[in-house]
Order: sequence, then structure tokens, then C-alpha cells
Amino acid sequence: MRNGRNSTHDVFEYWQNNLFAFVITWIIPVSVLVTLVMGFYEREHGEVNIIVANTCFLAAINLIVLQRSISLFFRKIAFAVVLAAFAIAAACCLHKPELGCMYLFTCSIFMVLFFPGKISYAGLLTNVAVFLLFSVYLFISPGAYITYHISLYSWIVFSVNFLFIDVVVILLIRMLLTNIKRSLEVQKELNRRLLEQRRLEQEQHRRLREIAFIQSHLVRAPLLNIKGITSLISHTRNHNIEEPLLISLEKSVDELDGVIRSVVERTSF
Repeated sequence: MRNGRNSTHDVFEYWQNNLFAFVITWIIPVSVLVTLVMGFYEREHGEVNIIVANTCFLAAINLIVLQRSISLFFRKIAFAVVLAAFAIAAACCLHKPELGCMYLFTCSIFMVLFFPGKISYAGLLTNVAVFLLFSVYLFISPGAYITYHISLYSWIVFSVNFLFIDVVVILLIRMLLTNIKRSLEVQKELNRRLLEQRRLEQEQHRRLREIAFIQSHLVRAPLLNIKGITSLISHTRNHNIEEPLLISLEKSVDELDGVIRSVVERTSF
């Protein structure tokens, strides 16, 4: 179901893809169960065409969303197109405008949930276009109300209320998604800072261990040499100090100076 492209670049898009996969995972078995139950009920009332339409719609949806060779974005596009096409077919061909409106509403919610930017409002624009065209059709075809069991006046009242509710729900979802996106971005930034802080602490700990090693091993050797040479000098006060002893003392002092300089360089961070 998932595309395998874990988008670390856009956390919100990754969250949307996971949500889509979760919804589809649950909606497929539920839709199959509902189709079977409603199929028996509609068969008793002679609505065979609705059973065929529901079966074709469900088969098309399953064929699209389970097609791994298609990218997840195009699968979502195809899902929305099939949903809108079935809604229009249910209203125009099956003469079930209430069923078509239900699927159009679902399509607009789907678009705003799973698509970014301006494309998320495509479902709402589709609903507006369909309602306007159907209003024009009812206006120019006075006998259409007999087929669809609705008058132009009732349709206009229904359309205005439907679109108003659709707009309100879409705006609320957009506000919710915006807050979720901000929360995810804040969480991502906090995780980045925590990782950076942990890296700095590990680096500091490593340098402190190096300093401890230098103090316990490298500094101790020149100091012991100097102490030994100093002890020899103190015992030869009445004798001439040999030149090799002075050279050894100077060498030990230089070694100690180099070690201290190395410690200073390692601690300058």
C-alpha cells in the first residue's frame, strides 16, 4: 500500500501518506462488508443497477489503491477521480442525487485531507461546478423534477446549504491540518536540536576522556623524569652537575611543555 518513499524532507507529507494508507487499509474490508449487506437489501427492492454500480466502483477503487507500480500521489488522484465520477454517475444515470451528493461530499473531504496546497480545494470546486450545472439542467428542463423527484427551488435550497456545510468542514479541516503540520515541524526541530546536543555532549565526553588519558599517562612521565633529575641535582650540590643531566632535564621540560600545549589545544572548543 505504501510507496516505500519515507519522506524525511517533508514530515507532514509523510504523515498524510501514512494516514491515507491507514484509511484505505480499513475502508476496503468495511466497504466490502457494507456492499454485501446493502446488496441483499437493494436486491429485495429491485435496485439491481445500484448493486452493479457499487460493485464496479468498489472493484475500481481496489484496483487503483492496491496497484504498487503507480506512485502514491497518482493513486490518490485516481481515487478522487473515481469517487467523483461515481458520484456524478449515481446522480445522473441512477437518478440518485442524494447518493451522488454524499459521494461528492466524501470526495471534497478526501481532497482536503490528502492533498497539499491549492489542489486540496479541487473537490470543493468540483462540487460547486456539479451543483451549478445540475441547477441549469433543472432550469432548462421543466420535466426533470419528475425524473429526479426534486424541484428547482428545493434543489437550490439544498445546494446552498450543502455547499455552506462543505466549505465550513473544509476550512475546519485545513485549520486542523495546519496546526498538525506546525506541531510536526516543531517536533522535528526539537528532535534535531536534541540530536545535536547529544552529539556535542558525546564529543565533549570523548575529549574529556582524552584529557584524562593525557593527564594520567603522558603528563606523568615527564613529571617523573623531572622529579628524578631534581632529586639527583639535590644530591650533587657539592659536585659539578654533568652536562647530560642538564640535557635530560631540559628534554623533560620540553616534553612537559608539549604535553600541556596539546592539552590546551584539545580543550579549546
